[in-house]
Amino acid sequence: LWERLLSSDHRTTDPNEADFFYVPTLGRPAVGGFSGSVGRYQSPRLKEPHHRARHQWQYWEDVISYISNTYPFWNRNGGADHIFVMMGDHGACESPRGVGIPSMLQPAILLSHWGYTSDNRHLAKADWPYYEMGPCYRPHHDILIPPPQQHSLGHSPFFNQHLRNQVNLPGDPPSTNRSATFSFAGRDSWGASKYSNNVRSKIFALYKDTPGTFIRARDSLSRMAESVFCLAPSGLAFGDRLYLAVAYGCIPVIIQDNVTQAWEDDLPMQEFAIRVPEAKIPNLMEILESVTPEQRSAKLAALRCIWPRFMWSSVYGASGAESGHDDAFDTLMLALRNRRDFPNMAPPSSGRTA
Repeated sequence: LWERLLSSDHRTTDPNEADFFYVPTLGRPAVGGFSGSVGRYQSPRLKEPHHRARHQWQYWEDVISYISNTYPFWNRNGGADHIFVMMGDHGACESPRGVGIPSMLQPAILLSHWGYTSDNRHLAKADWPYYEMGPCYRPHHDILIPPPQQHSLGHSPFFNQHLRNQVNLPGDPPSTNRSATFSFAGRDSWGASKYSNNVRSKIFALYKDTPGTFIRARDSLSRMAESVFCLAPSGLAFGDRLYLAVAYGCIPVIIQDNVTQAWEDDLPMQEFAIRVPEAKIPNLMEILESVTPEQRSAKLAALRCIWPRFMWSSVYGASGAESGHDDAFDTLMLALRNRRDFPNMAPPSSGRTA
C-alpha cells in the first residue's frame, strides 16, 4: 500500500494541499514476538499476548507523540485526517483487552481487515473468541480493506477471462449450472471450541454429509469454482472466504453477525452477496435454494463488475490489471474521497446483521 501511494497520482509533495496523511507505521510486526520487531518493543516475553498488547499501546503512544511534536499537521485537525494501517487479526482491537480502539488513535482513520462492531469489553474470557473486545471498527469513519490474496487464482473464471481479453481469446462468464449448491473448505475449530464463534463447527455438524454440498477441513479452491454459493464465516478474527468467493465467481454467503466486510460501507454488497444470521444456520439450505435463477444471474453479473475491487492488482503484475483501474487501491481512493466529500453520509444498506 505504501509503495502504491508513493507512485500514485493521488500523492502530493505539498502537505498544505493534502486531504489526508498516511502514516507508514509497522504496527503489529514492530512489537516483540513477531519477526521484524524493533528496539524497545523487542523482548522474549512479548510472545505472551498480554505483554505484547501493552507494548503495542506504548508503540502507538510513541508514534503519535513523534508525529504531533515533529509536524504541525496532526494538531491542525486533531489527527482526523491521518491514516493508519492495522493489519493484525483483530485489527484496531490489538491493544490491551477491554480497551477497544486505543484512545490516541480515536481521531484517525484506521484501515484494517476486521470489522467487528459490537462492544464486548464486559465479557469474560469464557466467552472467547471475542471477549473483552470491540468495537474494532467505526462505520463510515474507518475503512475496511481486503487482504492481499495469497491463493492461486488459477481456477478463477474472472481472472482467466481477464487474461483471455488481454490476448483477445474468447471465454465464457461463470456458469450458474454448478455441481454444488454451496461449499466451505477450511478448519472447523483450530483446536478451540468457540473458533469462528462456533459458526464453522455448526456448518460441519449440520452439512458435512449433505448432498449438494462440499464441506471439508482442507482448502479446495477448485471446489469453490464448482459451487453456486460459498460460505464465508470468520476465522480467529477476519477471514478471507468472502474475497476468495468473489474471485472464483461464487456468490458469497456471509455468516458473521456484527462484522462489517471490506467495502461494505461503500459498495451495495446485497447485490452480489447474501447475509445469513448465525441463528439461521440450520435453515441454510432452504434459504439458498429459495434464491431464484434470475437472482443468481443478477448477483453473478454484479460479481463480474466488482471482482477487481477486492484484488490488489500490484500483487499479480501486468497479468492482474496492473493499471490499477477499479482494483482495491482505486477503491480505497474512492472510499477516502467519500469520507472527505460526504462526512455525514450514511453507508448503503447491506442487510448486515445488527
